[in-house]
Formats: sequence, C-alpha cells, structure tokens
Amino acid sequence: MTEAALKSGKVNLVNFSYRTWPGVELARQLIQEGELGDVLHFEGHFFQDYAFNPDLPFPGGSTNRFPEAVPSVISGSHIMDIACALMGPVESITARSRRLYEKRPVGAPDAKQVTVDDLTASLVQFSNGALGSVHASWAATGHKSDLSFSVTGTKGALSFSWERNNELHLFSAADPQRTGGFRRIMLGGIHPEADPFWYAQGQGLRVWRSFCHYRAKGDRGCDHR
Repeated sequence: MTEAALKSGKVNLVNFSYRTWPGVELARQLIQEGELGDVLHFEGHFFQDYAFNPDLPFPGGSTNRFPEAVPSVISGSHIMDIACALMGPVESITARSRRLYEKRPVGAPDAKQVTVDDLTASLVQFSNGALGSVHASWAATGHKSDLSFSVTGTKGALSFSWERNNELHLFSAADPQRTGGFRRIMLGGIHPEADPFWYAQGQGLRVWRSFCHYRAKGDRGCDHR
C-alpha cells in the first residue's frame, strides 16, 4: 500500500480515528508536556471477541475478515497507530501470530480454509529507547471493543480503555505517597477535540464523532446533530 501510494503521486491518508479521541489526544499532550517524565514502556492491545465462535460463517458474517487474498496476519493497526502517536517511531519489532480456526463454515456441511490469523502478540522497541508490547485479536473471549493502553515514565503513568472511553487515568509521582495513586480524569469540553461536541464532563461522545476530529481544527464541517 505504501509503495502504491508513493508511485501514485497523490496524497494518501488512512483515517485512524481512535488516535484523535479526546482521551488519547490528552494522553499524547501530557506525554509531550513532560507530565510522565521520560517514557519507558507502552503496553497496548485491541481485543474483540466477535470471531471467537468457530461457527462464525466465512467471510465473517457482515464483515469481510477472512478473504483468501489477505496475508496470514492480523495487524492490530489501530493500537499500533496509537503506540506510534504516543511513543514515536518504532525501531524494531518481533511478533508471533496464531490461527485459532483453520476453517469457517460457508453453508452446511461445507467449510472454507481461513488464511488470516486470529491472534498476534508483539514486542516493540521504540526509537526513543522505550520498550513496549502490542497485541491484537478479534477472538478474545469476553472483550467487546477493548482498545486499551498504558504508558509508564520516570515521573508518572497513564492508562486508557475504549470500553470506558470517557475516562483517562493519570498517576503522578509528585503526589504524596500516602494518598497517591491513579486519578480518574472525566473527559469533557475542556479537553482536546471535545469542545465542538459537548461541554459537561462525563456526558459521553458517540464513536462516529471521532471521524469528525480528523478534520482541521479550523474546519469543523461535521453534522453535530
């Protein structure tokens, strides 16, 4: 895809909408402002369970997750994009993938060979020296839309979960040890990318509005109804 985009001579953009979510953007700003000190480690995963059932029909019901033309790997592109947005470029990566089910039904009693993997686990080293682990699966039983990450640094840490996407959790080593710990930040209009949509903290934001965040800040051309 990268080679084709370069050869085309045109601007190419992949809309990784999770990156611009208020909680993720606030995390990026806090890291850049030095709130966490030197970042040391990133842990992230994107787990869903819609494909854990071996009876899910090929090519995946309403989705197109199991075509023969797709290489045998699940990329976890959304969580890897967030990792790079928060931590910077990746210097090296090693990963292992696993296919849980070799065949999917296409209509009783027929079944079709599956060529994509259901689970990938990776170890990452970032260019700034930080280490990380990034995992992805669409067959992680019990996880619905669990895009989660944590970042630790020399002065603090933070964590986020998409299943509680109104919240960002922040720890500061500057807090008194007796009362220190992760504090819950309820997201609202005072936080980045949220002000056009709602002001009161904790009221919530619909997922489709994350695509609106990708527009330039001076051009809020979305339907806010």
